[in-house]
Amino acid sequence: MMSNREIASELYVSVNTVKTHLKHIYRKLDASDRRAAVRRARDLRLLSPPREPLATATAITVG
Repeated sequence: MMSNREIASELYVSVNTVKTHLKHIYRKLDASDRRAAVRRARDLRLLSPPREPLATATAITVG
């Protein structure tokens, strides 16, 4: 998960701007933190469902 600083840098805005937008998003989604906001957004189909983890590849040894 990206930090507020990373998001601000990516969007060319201040960290305070990111915090303000996050507060508004949390309020609209009735969430207390980022994970709860993502969960709620997925429940409302505002975000796509989480991807399935990739199966681990098994090594084939030739001997």
